[in-house]
Amino acid sequence: MRPQSKIQNRKSKIGPYVAVLVSLVAVEARGQTTAVVHRADGRVEKIELIAALFESPDKALLRGRVPDGLIDYSANEIWQIEFGAERVARGSTEQLWLNDGTRLSGRLAQWIPSQRATIWTDLFRTIAIWDDTIVGLTHGYPPPARLPTGIAGKDVLYTSDGDRMVGQLLRMENDNIAFRSELGNMTYDRQRVRALVLTAKSEVPNRKSEIGNLKSAGPWVLEFANGDRLWTPSWMAEGGRLRCAIGGGTPTAPVALLSRAIFLGPHVQIFSAIEPKHFTMRPLLAGQRSILVDRGPENRPLRIGQCEYLFGLFLRPQCEMEYALSDDAQFFLAEVGISSDLAREPGSARILFAVGDTPWRTFNLTKDNSPVPVVISLGGSSRFRIRVEASDDWGCGAHVVLGEPVLTKRWN
Repeated sequence: MRPQSKIQNRKSKIGPYVAVLVSLVAVEARGQTTAVVHRADGRVEKIELIAALFESPDKALLRGRVPDGLIDYSANEIWQIEFGAERVARGSTEQLWLNDGTRLSGRLAQWIPSQRATIWTDLFRTIAIWDDTIVGLTHGYPPPARLPTGIAGKDVLYTSDGDRMVGQLLRMENDNIAFRSELGNMTYDRQRVRALVLTAKSEVPNRKSEIGNLKSAGPWVLEFANGDRLWTPSWMAEGGRLRCAIGGGTPTAPVALLSRAIFLGPHVQIFSAIEPKHFTMRPLLAGQRSILVDRGPENRPLRIGQCEYLFGLFLRPQCEMEYALSDDAQFFLAEVGISSDLAREPGSARILFAVGDTPWRTFNLTKDNSPVPVVISLGGSSRFRIRVEASDDWGCGAHVVLGEPVLTKRWN
């Protein structure tokens, strides 16, 4: 969740992580000295960032300064960290997709099948990634919310003039792509290739979480100021540089380009992956689905204003869902707002939440508003309901997005 709230001061918590700090260097990146920490219990704190180290469960640490002293966090306390990076334009026209959901912008310098592909990116400069982790390459246009899979175990090549070729990638070097189809072997100029979708050649090892078709090899999702996103099992920041695990190596990038870090550890459950126990709706148009998971219509990303979400729910009035939750669920956290996916949709709607048999909590949403943070204590109740209502007499109303909803579990 993005909006900042009032700092909640508390005394420094000195625990078993203090010894780790001896080896850390203070983060000194220009304009990168503050962070907003969203805790698993719904509290939000703004800190002066001193050090970050998330290499393993026994060395999970974030240290910062608040007005009354120093404060340390373990990973289990954190749901999300926001940094002060300003959005920057992409430095290339291509985007590389990995099979864990990572996407990186850059130029592909060389790619020989069954070897490491050499890639120049906006963030990490030149890196080498095994080709069996690469599932696609898009060129010169906004990629879909999720890259489609290959067809019947084969690769798919889309050209800028609308052709679609099904077959096998033979080789990609510099600006030439060699591709085999039923028409024979052909060579394409990479500028003519709109998208290249590859058949997945391997599963992601140690898979820990899944969002839709995106499979994570680690508990952290890092988002950068140029729009890139990567999954990583570990990362750390020191001396103004960010180091993370990706593609079998540990490349570095400027900390100043990091926008968000989302922790999908054992204490967080992705709410959009939970099936509702009961679901009711009053269809407004024949063939219209009232709920979409992790995407908007036509496979577009979930958006509220300028904010794009990695996962969540797209909801149309009038619908109501009831969930049966586990006993250890502690808080429901999300951002809600009117979808910015459709330009002509109405400008307002209502979303309501109820825990157990308690009264409904109502949030009135307007299209031009920023995302609204929602923090609901579940109080040990296993029954949780969500309802979307139209705010006009015709019963149409705007479409509503639940951005990155999660359940946090008791961790201490």
